[in-house]
Amino acid sequence: MRSTIYQLPGDQLKKVLLKAKIPHDKDVLKKELRSGAIAAIEKYLAIVISEDDGKEALEALKLCVDEVSVVPEKKQSEDVTDTLRSVFRKDFKIFGSICEKGGLTYCSVIRQIDSAVKSGHRESEIVEGVIKAVSPSLKLRSFLEGKPDLTFLSIKRILRAYFQEKSSTELYTELNQAAQQPKESPTEFLMRVLDLKQRVLFASEEEDTGIKYDKTIVEALMLRTFSTGLADESVRQQMKSSLEKDPSDEQLIEELNVIVCRHNEAAKKRAGMKVKVTVNEVTEAKPKEDPIQKVLKELSSLRTEVATLKQQMSAPPGSTSDFAPRPARMKVNFGCRECKAQGRGADCNHCFRCGSNDHRIAGCPDRPENGRGPLKRDGQ
Repeated sequence: MRSTIYQLPGDQLKKVLLKAKIPHDKDVLKKELRSGAIAAIEKYLAIVISEDDGKEALEALKLCVDEVSVVPEKKQSEDVTDTLRSVFRKDFKIFGSICEKGGLTYCSVIRQIDSAVKSGHRESEIVEGVIKAVSPSLKLRSFLEGKPDLTFLSIKRILRAYFQEKSSTELYTELNQAAQQPKESPTEFLMRVLDLKQRVLFASEEEDTGIKYDKTIVEALMLRTFSTGLADESVRQQMKSSLEKDPSDEQLIEELNVIVCRHNEAAKKRAGMKVKVTVNEVTEAKPKEDPIQKVLKELSSLRTEVATLKQQMSAPPGSTSDFAPRPARMKVNFGCRECKAQGRGADCNHCFRCGSNDHRIAGCPDRPENGRGPLKRDGQ
C-alpha cells in the first residue's frame, strides 16, 4: 500500500486525506504540497499501527487508496488517444497561398481555420500557419508578423478587410440579380450561382455581418435566379421540371450536365446536315480553240499588214498615206545677192559675201582680219 501511495499524484493524495479523514494541515490542500500529504499519511499510519483497533483503520485507508488510484477505463483510453494525437499530429498548415492573383479566397481560409480548431490545434499554432500562408511580397505579411497577440477574432477581421469580402446583404442582392453572361456556359453559370449561395450562408453564420438569412430562403432564391437567368430557352424548358422538385446541389449539377450534353450533340448533328456552298467567281466556259484555225487567223492578219505596207510604199510623194507627215524643214536663204534676187539661191555657185565666182565665202578677202570674229551677215 505504501508503494501505491508514493505513486499517487498530488490531487489524488488530497482525496485520500479527505476520504480517510486523516488529520492534516490546511496549507497542504491550499499549496498542493505532495510531500506534505505523504507526510500526513505516514504519520497517520504510525498512529494506527500502534493502536489495538488499528486494523480496521488500515482497511479503510486501503479502500480509499484503491478507489482514488483506479482510473476509469474509458477516461484512460481517451487520455491515451489525446496524448497520441498531440504527439503524432502535424503542425497546422494552410493548403494554398494568400496572394494577389490566383490565391485562396476568404471562405477557403476561414474553413481551414475552423477545421484546425475542431482538430485541436492551438490558437497560436493556427495564427502562425495563417501568417506563413501569406505571400512574402504582400504588405499583409509584414503587418501580421509585426502585430503581437493575434487571436482568431482579430485575424478573421483582418482577412475579411483584406479580401474585401461583401456582407450577407450585398451577396444576397448579387445572387438575386445574377444572369448568364454571353460567353458563359450554362454549367459555369450554375456553379457561379451555387458559389454565391454558399457565400451568403457563410456570411450569415459569421458574427457581426448584418442580416441573418435563412437557408431555405437562400436556396429558393438560388433556384429562381438560375431558372430566370439562363440564356438558352430550350435548356430552361428542360430544367423546369427538375427545378420544381427542389433538388439538391448534386442533383442539379448532374441534371444540367445531361441536358447540356444532349443539347450540344443535337446542335452538332444539325450543323452536319447543312451543306455549305461558297461561290468565289462565276465565269463563262469558253470552247477550246482549234490550233490550226488559230494559225490561219494569224497568217491572215500578217497578210493584211504586208499588203498595207506595200500600198504605202508604192504611193507617190504628196499623196495621202497612213504615214504621219514629216515636219516642214526650216527654209535657209542660200546664195549671193544676185542669185537671191533672181530666185535661184539654192543653185548659186558664187561667194555668198562678195558675189565672185572664183572663191567661196570661206576664202573671201572681205572677211575680218585673221579670220576671227563673227562673219558679217548679208546686207551688213
